Parts: sequence; structure tokens; C-alpha cells
Amino acid sequence: MGSLPVYALPILLTLGSGPGPVRSTVPAPPVKGGILDEEDAGFLDALVQDFLFDPKDAIPVRVPVSGSRAPSPNLFLHRSDRERGETAEGWFVRGVKGQPARVYFADGDWIPAPPGQIKQIDFEAYCIGRYSREGAHGRDLFADNLGAAECDLMLAAWLHRRGYDLLATKALAAAREGEKNPREALRVALAKRANQAMLRAFCARADAEALAHAERLFRLYADLIVERYPQAEAVLGDLKRRQAAGTFGKVPPKEGPRERASWDTRQTVGRLISALEEIDRGPEDVLGGWPSFTDHALYQAVAELGESAVPELIDAVERDERLTRCPEIRGSQGCCLGPPEPERVASVRDVVLRLLQDILRVRHWDPVGPEGPDDDSPRATAARLRHYWSTYGRLPFDDRMMAILTNPGAHASARREATEALLATHEVRRPSWSRWPSGDRREPPRVLTRFKAPTVAEAILTAMDQERAQMARENNEGGQRWDRVEDDYVDYLIDLGDGRAGPELARRAGVASNVRSRIRFARAAHALGVSGPLVRLARDTAAGPARLAPGSAPDESSDEATIVALRDVVELLADSGLPDADEALYALVDPAHPYYRIVSRVLLVDPSVLRSISPWKSHPFCLAILGRGLKDRGTTGVHYYLRGNEVEESNGTKPRRESVPADPDDRDTWLEHVEQRVADVAAERLSMIAVGLPAYHPLRRDADRVLTETKAILDRHARGFRPMTPIEMERFDSRFERIGFIPDIRPLARPATPDDVRNGRAVFHLDGKGKVSSTTLPAWLVLKADAEKVTAVVESDPWEVTMARAVLRRSAQAPAGLVVQVEVGPDGKLVYGVIFRNGIRAVRADEVDRIEPYEKK
Repeated sequence: MGSLPVYALPILLTLGSGPGPVRSTVPAPPVKGGILDEEDAGFLDALVQDFLFDPKDAIPVRVPVSGSRAPSPNLFLHRSDRERGETAEGWFVRGVKGQPARVYFADGDWIPAPPGQIKQIDFEAYCIGRYSREGAHGRDLFADNLGAAECDLMLAAWLHRRGYDLLATKALAAAREGEKNPREALRVALAKRANQAMLRAFCARADAEALAHAERLFRLYADLIVERYPQAEAVLGDLKRRQAAGTFGKVPPKEGPRERASWDTRQTVGRLISALEEIDRGPEDVLGGWPSFTDHALYQAVAELGESAVPELIDAVERDERLTRCPEIRGSQGCCLGPPEPERVASVRDVVLRLLQDILRVRHWDPVGPEGPDDDSPRATAARLRHYWSTYGRLPFDDRMMAILTNPGAHASARREATEALLATHEVRRPSWSRWPSGDRREPPRVLTRFKAPTVAEAILTAMDQERAQMARENNEGGQRWDRVEDDYVDYLIDLGDGRAGPELARRAGVASNVRSRIRFARAAHALGVSGPLVRLARDTAAGPARLAPGSAPDESSDEATIVALRDVVELLADSGLPDADEALYALVDPAHPYYRIVSRVLLVDPSVLRSISPWKSHPFCLAILGRGLKDRGTTGVHYYLRGNEVEESNGTKPRRESVPADPDDRDTWLEHVEQRVADVAAERLSMIAVGLPAYHPLRRDADRVLTETKAILDRHARGFRPMTPIEMERFDSRFERIGFIPDIRPLARPATPDDVRNGRAVFHLDGKGKVSSTTLPAWLVLKADAEKVTAVVESDPWEVTMARAVLRRSAQAPAGLVVQVEVGPDGKLVYGVIFRNGIRAVRADEVDRIEPYEKK
């Protein structure tokens, strides 16, 4: 909230032991009086009578607040930065008959008046400014504490009680502008504040404050509690329980290791469960949020007891009504804005249920019952837990999960959970399924040899078939839903890594009724060592007879299912790394191929291709198809206009502007307007995903020349592009793409020839007069010209050097090229063959600033 107007001059209130006079230098208040409708006056009086504080004889002040009071739950609130502490505006009332002075807030909440820290403010002057000059201070001055209408209503009541009915009339009119029932909105806001204040104080162990807030909440807003704050009664009851137990507001003693060492198991479980009520929020994290109660030492201590604690924990589920001190936050409340407001307090039962989930490693405690039980009362939940424990608790964990997985009477989600639990008994690391790095496979999980007839893989396949049959019986075998379920089961089999399942998965791939299932089973079989189905899919794709979407023609169809299916095939083949897959993808480049039109249209038209994770860009075959588009001079309907140093792109809807790719030092090199061609789209998309191609923009006068040069580079390297490594992606500033491509030029063990250059095996040749250099390749090369530009930028902006070194590493790092060829010329000087972000060329030694090693991450 903003600060008060400059004419609301604060003065220090001198507080003594008695109610002595308050000196004030505040300007004279506005004249009291004014006309207020009798009905409106009664309405405002009723607000004060029902729930608002009556400030008639009080002094408006500003006071510091801290601890559980910050931010305070009042409405007349001013916030300063958290680092400087919190302050709040309220009403100072002197003590009588030896009682200390108090500061009251909106609905009667109060704090003892802090001696020497109170400043008087001019409440009426603030209201004059608020209602006499529209918008001068903004109707939302108090918006971080109260909506504008509710705030206006509160101010109207206070002005009326203090005798300023003319101002009260304006405030009441403002309150009624945007709110049909500002009274109810004000009560709801105040009730929410009282509830939040109660929870905040309770979690901070400020139990006296929490009790005062609770009693105020029940006294003033009892009709709102059941619907809006159902836990308020439990908090009030827990406070009274702690009063009776003598723990009201006390910090619990810590039991050390020595004390616990003398307890037997039952004592340990009992005492630790008894202590769960003291779990608190812990310190705020760096973003002002709160950690989960699972991070608390008490929680960890019980969890370490494992299954020995299960019977007592089940008893606690049924009988324990206590609350912890840990707040719960639901939904997103942003970050870096201070601690979020609690919405409820975690109960001991909440903690115990989470402990049981962690210890038992499952959430389904009635695997043969309904997936969502109708009765989730503590008694019914405890009954399900006891039945689960008596049925399965005697079994080792793996046997327990296998019993559920192989039980045809268990519901599907329980069987899938059991499968996941079995796989979790060993660490599964799922890299790209098709590219297991050498030596990266872990030892087979123990469940592979632990079970026979059925094996875990056989049990998973059976569970999958039974779930599909059940969905079919329920007429619930919707394509997308079953796709997700089948995906889950196939992933389980891949994670399990049982090669014995490979032949069965291959068989299923061969009889799959749709392309998605065929892809899934071929992928899984390949991951388990049986690549036949994937090879057949690749060859079918290359030959063109496979129908990716049943009932639609593969060449001209625009059916979304066909496009999606073909996309999945492309992704599968691109990831597999098989020679047959490469052949199949490059077969799509032929305009005579049945799928060429689909792939070409997607790559040149579909905006989803611009996304970094698009599968269409996962293999260098896409460069060849985009390269064919460089010849297409047909227009797209998009227009480019040069507007100063910006380019405006318009397609008939709202135009989009962006800075020109380079400063147009010479206006003659830029056109004022062009209509986009298909070739322009192809060139722009190529420049996004491949390095070594010249920079391109449709408004450049040399655009056609660049198109020709780009096509020549693509033709020269043809199928000679490879995916960039992560370090290359970063150095070429392509880190926002999932993958990018670079010409795969490898060092020759001899001097390059003209034929090597023509066929993309070298960058340059020296007519046979050069010699191979001993320079280690690849390497990075920085040109003198680029190094000088970066030095100039850094020297002109020292803040960037000192304050943003992480950004500086990329933004102020000189652009580099990848050295793929080095030869010693006849003059004894080195010549470098370098791939730059936007070009491939030979570089003389006198152009080089430095050579940097190629460091692999």
C-alpha cells in the first residue's frame, strides 16, 4: 500500500503511565457535520454496532507491528518494505483505571500501545484527499488489504461516527459504485483476516493472540465459519486443549539421542507420535515460502522407524484429533512477496496419513475395493488400513506388490501403483530409450529373477490386457485414454529392462491395430534388444505402403490423425539411430514419396515446428525438405514493412514488430516492403536450426542471392549434417532449441583437394600445396574483429561485468567458430577451416584473435 498524503503530518505521541494530554501540530480538521440520510446513518451505525471498531473518541495513529502480527489483520494498514519492518494504522485509546493504552484495528482487534513508537496521523485529511480529487490518491490505496468498495464502506462508517457526515456521504457513494452489498463483502473480508490472523498466530505459538482472534471470529462472523472456515472450530478446540494440558504457548523440549536410546520400540513410536503436534513450519525458504512438514525432524524420525510404526500410526488415524503448528498453503501465491498466508493448519492425522503413504509406499489401501471410496472418515480410513496391513503386512514388500499386481480383482490404478513400486525398488534412469550409452545399463533389478511364473514382465502384460478388457466392457476405451494407459505399461516394461519380454512386444507390434500401438511396441521391443519391428516400420515408411491413419490417403490427406501419426513415426525413427531409420527419413525428401506433401506442408507452414521440442526437427532430413522450399517463390499473404529500425510483420491480423536483425547502416541494402514467399519461410526456419548458413531476411535486397547460397551449402553437404552437441548449442547461441544441426566436416589425415570441398568434406583447399597441421581438432576460433567489438561493449558497461557475470559469459563472450580443418600454407602460416553461426569459410592466421580448446561437458 502506498504512503499517506503529504498533508497527513505525523507527530510523535508521548505515552506515559497515565492518560495525559496528547500534543498535536496537525492542521485543523475539516468542519464537522453535513447531511446524511437517516437510513444511511442507521446503516453505518449498525456496522459499528455489529462488527466495526468505534473510533468516535480514539486517535488515529501509526504503529509498528511484528512477529505474528506482521502483516497485521487490520484494514487501516500501511505497509513498508519487509526489510524496514511492518507498520499499521489504527486507533489509539488511552487506558483507564490503571489499564495500559491500546491500539485498535478495524473490527476490534488490538495490541498494547508500544511506548514511544506511535505517530499520530490525520485521518480526516486523508479522507478529504481520497474523496475530493478523483483519483488523486487512487481508490486502490488499501487494495493489498481490502477491496476498494469495502474500504470505502469502512471509512464511511468511521467518518460518520466521528461526525463528518459530508465526507461519509462521499465515501458511502463510492462504496456503492461497484458493490451491490458492500456490507457483506466487508464482513467476508474481515472474517478472512480474523481467520488468517488466528492461523498465523497459532502456527507461531502465539496462543493468546490466536485465542483472541478465534473468539473474535466466532463472536462476529459465526454465520460464515461453517462454509468458509471449517477448521476454525478445530483450532479453537486445540487451543483450549493445550490450555488444559499446560502446553499453551510453550515451546516443546527437545528429546536428545540419549533419552531415545533408553526407549523400547513401542515407547519410541508412542512418544514420537505424541510429539507430532509440535511439528512447525520451520524457517522460511529463500522465496519467503514454507517447507513441507515432511522436512521436519520429527517426521523424519517416525519415518525412519518404518513398518514397525504402522499399527500405532493406524490407531492415530482413527483417534488423533490434534493439530500441528505447520501451516498449509494451497495453490500458487507467487514468490518474493513475503510469506504466504496459511489457509489451514496441518493436523496430526494429515501427518500420519502421509507417513503411512511414505512407509507403505502406496496410496491405495483397499486395492480390491472401489478406486474412490465413498466413506473417507477417519474410522473408515483406519479400517481400510488395518485390512490392508493384516492382508499384506506379513509379506516382504516385493511380494506384497506382486500379490496386488497379479490379483485380477484389484482395481487398475492399484495394480499400476504396485508396478511402479516394484520398479522403484531399483533406481531407474531413463535416458533416451534408444541410445543407451556404453556401459550405462545398471545391474538388473532383483525383481527380474525374484519372480517366475509369472515374471514381473508377464504380470505387467497381463495387467495391461485385463485393464483394456475392463475398459472395453465399460465402453470406456476412448482412444486418448487408452493411449495414455498403454503408454504407462510400455514405459514400465522399458524401465524393467527384462529382455525376455522383447519377443512378445515384437509380436504385439506386428499385430497392432493402429499406428500408435505399433510405434509403442516397436519402441519397447527395440529398447529390450529386439529391433525387427522398428526396422519393418522404417522400411514400410520408406516404401510408402504403410497407412498411418486408417481410412485416409497418405499423400494428400490433411486429417489431423494422419499428421500426428506421421509425426510420431518421424520421432521414433529419428531417435532410434538405426541405418534403416535414416534411410526411411531421407526417403521422405523425394517429392514422389506419398508422405512428402504432408511433411513438406508441416515443415513450411505449421507454426508448431517453431517450438523447440518439435519432433519434425529431430533429424537432419528436415533440412533437405526445407532446402527444396528455397525454390518456391509462391507468396504466403504475409507482408514485411521496414519501420525505422524495426520490421513490421502483418498477416491481416494484429501486426507484430521486432528489431531488425542488424543495424541498417546503409538504407539502400534494405527494401521498404516485401510480400513473404515460401522460400523466405524456408530460409528463416533453416537459419533457426542449422549453423553455417548465411543470415537471411526477406527485406534485404540480396535475399535472392542468399537463397541461392543457402541452397548451394545444403546441396554440398547433402546428408552430411549432424546434431550439435550441448556445448556447440550454447556456443552458437542455439540453447533455446532442443536440437540443431551442423555440417559434419571431420579432420582429414591429408591435405584437402578440390573434390573434398565440392563434396562437403573440407572447407578449403590449397591446390595441394598445404600440409596437415598438428592442431588438435575440433577447436574454437575467435576473430580479432569480434573480440574487439566485445571489448568495446564490456568497457562501456562495467555494471554488466560486475553485476551480471553469469549473463556476461554468454552475452559478452565473443562469437566463435568451430575449427574443423587446419593446414599449413606454402608461406608457413596456418589456414583454418571454420564453421561460424552464419557461414563456413577459410580464415587466415592474421585474422585470428585466439584459439580455444573444445571442452566436452
